[in-house]
Amino acid sequence: MVHDTCKRKGDKDEYNSGLMFYEPDVKRFAHMLELIAEHSDGEVGDILDQRIINEEFRDQVVQLHDKFNCIDLVPKPGQRGCPAKCQEDMVVAHFTGMPKPARAAAGWLGLVRDKAQNISSSICAGTNHGCCYKYRDFYCDMTREVSFLSRNLQKAVTEAGECARPPVMVGA
Repeated sequence: MVHDTCKRKGDKDEYNSGLMFYEPDVKRFAHMLELIAEHSDGEVGDILDQRIINEEFRDQVVQLHDKFNCIDLVPKPGQRGCPAKCQEDMVVAHFTGMPKPARAAAGWLGLVRDKAQNISSSICAGTNHGCCYKYRDFYCDMTREVSFLSRNLQKAVTEAGECARPPVMVGA
C-alpha cells in the first residue's frame, strides 16, 4: 500500500486503501467484517474500509512508492496543504470525490474537460479531490482512446466535447 498523503507513522489510517496488492485470505476477510461490526456505532470514520484495512494489516504493510497511488490534496486558499507527491512519473492517479473523471455523464465530463482551466480553483480548492490538475489530461486521453470506452461513456464524451487542452506548438 502507499502511505496516505498527510498521515504520520502509526496513524489509524496510515496507509491508503485506494490501491493494494494482497494475497486473498478468507479468515482475514472474515475478521475485517467482524471489525466493521464492532465499529458500527455511528462513528463513520471508524467503519471506513481504510481504517479497517490498516487495523487488520498493522505492521505488515510493505510500502509502495507514492507514484502508485497519487492523491495530492488541494488546500483551501491561503492554507498550506500536504507536500505534493504526484510528479510526472505518476503511475496511478487517485481521483476522489466528485467529479469522477470517467463517469458516463456529459455534465460531469464537462467539468473534467475543464475548458475554462479553473477546476482546481473552482471545484477542488479545500477538498481531497486528489489530482484535480490531471482531470483535463485524463479527459484528453479518453477522447484519444474513445473506442476502448463503454458505449455510455463514448456517448457522454462525444456530448461533452473534444479535448480542451491547448495544442502544443512545435518549433515556434
